[in-house]
Amino acid sequence: MLYVELGTAPDKAGAEVNGKVSRMADAIMARKASMIDPKILDAVAPTPTR
Repeated sequence: MLYVELGTAPDKAGAEVNGKVSRMADAIMARKASMIDPKILDAVAPTPTR
């Protein structure tokens, strides 16, 4: 999904795009990406371990 937003295919992405996707994925997982719909954050959040 992030590659689509950046307008590139994952297998064609260069280091700059891969870095952006990595930073965005980290922000999403840390719930620090305020521009992402909270429903999407909930969908991709890791399941808590017991």
